[in-house]
Amino acid sequence: MKAIKEYTKPNSDFTHNYLAVREKEGFLVSDELLKQLPLIGESHPQSYPWKLRKINSDKFCHYIRQNDSLGFILELGCGNGWFTNKIAESTKAAVLGMDINMPELEQANRVFRKENIEFAYGDIFETKFPNKFNLIVMNAAIQYFPDFERLMNKLKGCLSAKGEIHIIDSFFYKNSKEIERAKKSTEEYYRNIDEIGMKDYYFHHRIMDLNDFEVMSDRLKWLRVLRKNKSPFGWYRFRLGE
Repeated sequence: MKAIKEYTKPNSDFTHNYLAVREKEGFLVSDELLKQLPLIGESHPQSYPWKLRKINSDKFCHYIRQNDSLGFILELGCGNGWFTNKIAESTKAAVLGMDINMPELEQANRVFRKENIEFAYGDIFETKFPNKFNLIVMNAAIQYFPDFERLMNKLKGCLSAKGEIHIIDSFFYKNSKEIERAKKSTEEYYRNIDEIGMKDYYFHHRIMDLNDFEVMSDRLKWLRVLRKNKSPFGWYRFRLGE
C-alpha cells in the first residue's frame, strides 16, 4: 500500500464538523460500498443524490478518455476517493487525490490501489507540488473554499501550459439575494441536524466568478432533472492560455 503524502500538518477542526454531518446524512460508507460508488442500491438513503452525482462523473470520465496526453491530474477535495478512482480507471495519467480530511483519505488509500493513484493530505495554499498538472478537477468541493479568486489564482499556478481546471457538481448563484437566501437555508439545515458548526466551513459563490470558464454542462432546474441523463449541477472548464 502506498503511503499518503503529507504536504502540510493535519488540522482536525474542519474534519470533525464535516464527518459529523456526513455521518448523519448517510454519506459515510463501508469499504465494500465505496468500491461501487457512484452505483448504489435503491434502498440506500442517499441513492438519489448518488444517481445525480453519477451523471456528470460519467461525462467527465468520457471527456478525459478522449485525451491520451494527460500526464498529471489533481482532484482537489477528493474525500473518500471514489471519483479519483473513476478518473484513474479512465486514463493512464498519474492521478493525485488531495484533501484535508485524513479519515476519508485513509479509507481511500486502503480501498483504491491502482498503480496510477496516489492520495495526499494538504492545504492547497501551503503546498508546493513537485510537478505541474495538466488537469485539476473539483467535484462537489468548491463550496468548502471561502475565497474563489484566491483559490483559482493558486490552481492556475499549478497548471502546465494549456492546463485545465474543471468544476463540477457545485452550485453557483446569480446574485447577492440568491446567496443570502442560500446562506440562511444552509444555516437552518445545519441547525436542524444539530451541526451548526459546519456553517462556518460552507461557502456560496457567484456565477459571475466563472467569467473565465466555459460551460460544459449547464445547471438545470430541479423540475427538469427527471429527464434522462440530466443533472441539476453545472460543469465548468477553464483553459490556461485561452
